[in-house]
Amino acid sequence: MARNALTPLRTRVRRLFGVQNALCQDYLVKLRERFALGAPLALRAFNAWKLIWRGVAHDFLTQTTQKRDDSSADAKLLERFFVHAYLAQLIFAVVASTFELSRDQMRRLFGATPFDWANDLPAPLPANVASLLLDATDSHAPFAQLYEIVCSGSSRRALGEFYTPAPIARFVYDQARQLWESRQLSHANSIRSNMATPRCVDPCCGAGVFLCAALESNLNRGASCSEALAALQGYDVSPLAVLTSQANLLFTVAFHDACGSRAALLNRLLSTLPHNTLPVRLRDSILDAYPCASEDYFHEKRLATLPTTPFEIALGNPPWLSWERLEPEYRKLTFQMWRDYGLFDLDGTRARLGGGKKELASLMVFRTLDLRLAPHGVLAFLLPKSLLQTRQAGQGFRRFGVVENDSRLSCATCGALELDDFSQASIFQGVATRAIALYLKKEARADFPIPVRIWKRASANLSADSTACSDSTYTTPQARRLSERLSLQLTIGEATPESTSPGATWRIDEPGEASRGETSRVAQGTDFPELQRINELAERLARTTRQDSSARYRAQLGVNAAGASGVFWFEHVDLTTPIVVARNQGLTGRKKVECVEAALESSLLFPLARWRDVAPFCLRKVTTLILMTQDPQTRRGYAHEIMAQRYPLALQYLQRFESQLRARSAYKRYQSQAPFWSLYNVNEDTFARYKVVWRRMDADLRAAAIVEEQDARVILPQETLSMTTVGSAQEADYLCAMLNSRVIREAARRISVPNTKSFGSPSLLNALPIPQFDANQEIFLEIARLSCALRRKCACQKGGESLF
Repeated sequence: MARNALTPLRTRVRRLFGVQNALCQDYLVKLRERFALGAPLALRAFNAWKLIWRGVAHDFLTQTTQKRDDSSADAKLLERFFVHAYLAQLIFAVVASTFELSRDQMRRLFGATPFDWANDLPAPLPANVASLLLDATDSHAPFAQLYEIVCSGSSRRALGEFYTPAPIARFVYDQARQLWESRQLSHANSIRSNMATPRCVDPCCGAGVFLCAALESNLNRGASCSEALAALQGYDVSPLAVLTSQANLLFTVAFHDACGSRAALLNRLLSTLPHNTLPVRLRDSILDAYPCASEDYFHEKRLATLPTTPFEIALGNPPWLSWERLEPEYRKLTFQMWRDYGLFDLDGTRARLGGGKKELASLMVFRTLDLRLAPHGVLAFLLPKSLLQTRQAGQGFRRFGVVENDSRLSCATCGALELDDFSQASIFQGVATRAIALYLKKEARADFPIPVRIWKRASANLSADSTACSDSTYTTPQARRLSERLSLQLTIGEATPESTSPGATWRIDEPGEASRGETSRVAQGTDFPELQRINELAERLARTTRQDSSARYRAQLGVNAAGASGVFWFEHVDLTTPIVVARNQGLTGRKKVECVEAALESSLLFPLARWRDVAPFCLRKVTTLILMTQDPQTRRGYAHEIMAQRYPLALQYLQRFESQLRARSAYKRYQSQAPFWSLYNVNEDTFARYKVVWRRMDADLRAAAIVEEQDARVILPQETLSMTTVGSAQEADYLCAMLNSRVIREAARRISVPNTKSFGSPSLLNALPIPQFDANQEIFLEIARLSCALRRKCACQKGGESLF
């Protein structure tokens, strides 16, 4: 199905079943009334559900409540509980009417759920709800998109929940099965290597889209319904996800076997399945335990019974949640696992520079390899591309289970077989995160370079030299079908580590890819022959620079107001007098504050270089000031005594916003004992006169040199910029030129993902082949002279404006 065909489909589902629908609102009112009566079953169900769901909803709760107190959090959870109950009753109604099931039969089929307390409510749903839903979704797994469409996008992103399109899931399963089949004959002792239908597990199945894809594929290959179902197993920590997956599996079978009575088909199926139930269970696949609700609520033992035979294929889309977004208690429970697998081994400094942003998905990979996958089995997960290309945050993951010179437990080793790069295809609806499908083999080593299928939107500007599906090895019917269904174009490339060091970042190359065009006339070099010469000299230097050289420039982030930009940022005023009247930019940033004019000591106000101010080689005119209340030596806010004696006007201004400043999550987490006006990422280097800054989260690398005159006020970079300090204007111009050169920009795009949080981060500088400035060598001096000329020319072309 083409992507543009999904829009009316989603609109129909939202109109019929979304929370804004009148029928849904009426039903939510009934649920609130029933719960308000204090029915013991309802309260017990909510408490059990809350314990499970609260563990995965920490970031959702902190984003949607002003204060992290139990009353506001429970109120948010209760509203979400009602929405889950509504969706569960909708699923119950569709399944019961489609398969002609009584309430007792439904209970035997789905077991106990936290939503049974509403079963006797007269559901205000249309009588033909089943046909309406099936017609609206046009899918063999009709509930796959229902949760995504009904629940808000912001809450799902906070939980790391991204709906996987069915064609993607089907393609990933077919590729994983093909890889397993092509390798199982070489391992005579492989468990169940002679099975026609490999056993498949999804440890975080969500709505079951991968399980349904595997089921449909196996049915089309000739497997019986009972055999195809018996080869599957899914787990999830959400009771609603388990229910949704079970219902989707039912409809996948029913659509395939359309002959005869669906009720009779269901009875035949259940009689052949273990425990007479569908193969999806409530379980935390990382802890390998029942979710943290009391087990006696879900008293049926089959929920805690696990298959003992390992699986040949593991696939899925694990939650994309960073360590810092996990619930604190869950961090404690899993902390030793992160360390045992070598995923969490950074010191505090490197963690603050971005290396601490570990992904929960990486831990899910290793736990699945250890607990679920058979020797020589294949794992195929959708993962953030940043795991392959962030230097520090993904380093432990890229070791693939090998923890050398360490007595800690390490997971079974694995090797990468191949890769699908969906980063340019935007496969997740309304989400900018770049995705890949990584195929790993347990107890194996990778043979680099590994093949990469690079998927792009058909409307993208492709290189004339690109090879679209030309290699017969990769031109499979599945690839063609995926290309047609989602309007994608395929190019074959390869991936290889940037160096031989353990956990090195990966470079993904596309054969025949022409050098990308620049984004400005400066970068094109049409009016600036200096840039052409810089490109030549930079390429010569890069070729002679060792990739693992320890002589590297070090970078850091710019000044961070931690969500209080509106308090600390001011409109530009003349700073020549000791006292100035300035207006804060209260409407800047996500958290708005009151806009006021205040008298302030001008010595605390500094020009702030923002993301928008950085152009290649030079800054545009800086129009924002920042109130700098941080002591660069102690890296804390100035003491109250100093503020009261030297800066009483600034102190009076800041006290107007004390509650907002104390409410900052970073302040409460890291500096709760420091003055409430404390800032972040401020040290003595922040005030250096010679700096080079470049944009983070950009499509390309853009760097500017900041060269201050002795009597000028120092320009401070914002935290959306990375910066490094140098010893002279010459060195600043040299480093700026290198970062803007074609060879370095191409290297940056290969080892990091453009337009993501990791691109342009301080750690990127460590991986680029940029030698230290040497004033005794003419090549360095020539680059610096050319860069200085470009910097001045760019400034002049902007109406004679100075860099400040």
